[in-house]
Amino acid sequence: MLADMKAKEKKAEPAPKPAEREGYEHTVAKGDTLSSIVLAYNKEYGLKLTVDSLRKANQLSKDAPLKVGQKLLIPSS
Repeated sequence: MLADMKAKEKKAEPAPKPAEREGYEHTVAKGDTLSSIVLAYNKEYGLKLTVDSLRKANQLSKDAPLKVGQKLLIPSS
């Protein structure tokens, strides 16, 4: 039983997220657009992010709709 608990504890440890190494993670909320996300992060963190760089970092096509709850990587550079 103790071995089972230890195995569960090891599985519960989260792996480092790419966002922690490369920038920020943003969860899309209702009403978010790529433009609004870019503006918010540029203002809050002093980034020089563009809509195109955000698309590229997340492999989004120009016509790909955002979905509420979708996770986006916000590059820090």
